[in-house]
Amino acid sequence: MDRKKGPSYEDSVFVNCPFDEEYEELFDAVVFAVHDCGFVARCALEASDSGEARIDKILAIIAKCEFGIHDISRTELSKNTISARSSVMTRLSRNNSGILPAAIS
Repeated sequence: MDRKKGPSYEDSVFVNCPFDEEYEELFDAVVFAVHDCGFVARCALEASDSGEARIDKILAIIAKCEFGIHDISRTELSKNTISARSSVMTRLSRNNSGILPAAIS
């Protein structure tokens, strides 16, 4: 990895999960596993520039990742519709590699 350019597309994994205290240990385990496999974990937490819309920052990070890990364990039914609603942004995931998002439960 070139520190000036950041991690390569091929080495980057977007981690899409809750970021609350209850999930913290599992998030740490996911990040450890990603790094232990030789990849670089990236997530919405690195998008902290207040000059850009948060969604644009997240989309930019996703676009720089070949792989993604998506925890959909908190998927629930929407109160207004019968469709599923997720507390994480699985619908924003873009995947050029043909690998489907994985669920962690």
